Amino acid sequence: MYPKKKEKRVQEKEKRVIKGKQRLRKARKSIGLTQEKMGICVGVSKSAICRAESENDSYFLPDDILEKYSQKFHKPLFYWKGEEPTDEISKLKDHIYKLEEDILKQTDTVNETITKLTNLKKDLEKLEKDYRK
Repeated sequence: MYPKKKEKRVQEKEKRVIKGKQRLRKARKSIGLTQEKMGICVGVSKSAICRAESENDSYFLPDDILEKYSQKFHKPLFYWKGEEPTDEISKLKDHIYKLEEDILKQTDTVNETITKLTNLKKDLEKLEKDYRK
């Protein structure tokens, strides 16, 4: 069962990569730029743009270059990676859940420490009271 899930995730990733490559090509063409001119705009070579747009090549532009696409075309970074807002929302929810877990663990530790401190204060008060007698 595990290999099928892994295979499905790989297929989904490949689909996202192809979608991202198609979006790069479509955006460049929408403003009438050649691959060479687009490369100049974002600071890479024509061959890098060609490879990034090619569905038969596993190369993908690094995030700092994709950020330049985001600025130029007013689209979020995940758009160029072929992801949808739901993918980004899911990632954010996972991150929030992890942070909440961390906070709860720390809260438990803080509560335990407060309880120990309270007990120590009670013990101290009792000792002081006994000492005064």
